[in-house]
Amino acid sequence: MPNTLAHFGVQGLITRSAIPGADLKWIYLACVLPDVPWIILRIVRLAAPGSWFIDLQLYGIVQSTLLFCCLLSGALAVWSSRPGRTFGVLALGSALHLLIDATQTKLANGVLLFAPISWELLNFGLYWPEEAPTLVLTVFGLAFVLLMLWKVPIHYKDLRIPPTRHFAVGAFCLILYFIAPPFLFYGPQAADNHSIRTLRDVEARSGKAFEVDRRPLTVLENKKILIPFTGEELEVSGYEGDISGIVSAKGVFVDPGTVKLDYIHHHAGRLRDLPSYLGIGLLSMIWLWAIYARLRPRDRGNAHPS
Repeated sequence: MPNTLAHFGVQGLITRSAIPGADLKWIYLACVLPDVPWIILRIVRLAAPGSWFIDLQLYGIVQSTLLFCCLLSGALAVWSSRPGRTFGVLALGSALHLLIDATQTKLANGVLLFAPISWELLNFGLYWPEEAPTLVLTVFGLAFVLLMLWKVPIHYKDLRIPPTRHFAVGAFCLILYFIAPPFLFYGPQAADNHSIRTLRDVEARSGKAFEVDRRPLTVLENKKILIPFTGEELEVSGYEGDISGIVSAKGVFVDPGTVKLDYIHHHAGRLRDLPSYLGIGLLSMIWLWAIYARLRPRDRGNAHPS
């Protein structure tokens, strides 16, 4: 996926054009909604590594669909005094996020716009994360968000404790967001999204096609090890290089523990994550300021965060 700053620029421009006067704090929040499952899963995996990574991956796949992004949008929109308009901003932003993600090349990965009707991954594969379009989008995104923060007030008066009826709707959406995914695990598993079905059925792997997206490859003295999201160590054949790093690759299992790679792409390490951390930091500052301003005893009107 393009980083968070890239999303800020493209989604901010399109949303402000489609919904004139749309509030920046909601626009930028929409930029991260489809990533929320993957942020949570990264934390959970660091805190509690285990053999249940496949189910965690399925959970993230389902929650990152447009349908579940809309559920999360509904849960958040009720905290606005204009919940219908805010839901529109969040849902539109989620759809834009997924479409922008689909422009980047991903192996065994993509976006799901029509689940649960279809679990076919959408991936246009126009460019890799390290290529020029990502850099252009990132620079544009940073320039756009700084310009908007300078020129457009961050509103806070629309934040409110939702009335009982709206709170119930939001709570229902949030409950579905967290408890419904397991009931849909069959979809991405049957479609072998992220090569999940292949990785789960260890004994039947031989001869099966296999792909990974942005996973570590370690070149040792006498062997090469590829680690998929399951955390297991797969021995690699068919790769003559001697460079360790983060790779996307595809190939075929020759036995349950060995994969012969037919194609491999080396990524530019973890530098791709830095613009996302910066974007999430900016988003957090905007929202902390808005909440602080809303809770102040004296209402002094809209202003820029300082």
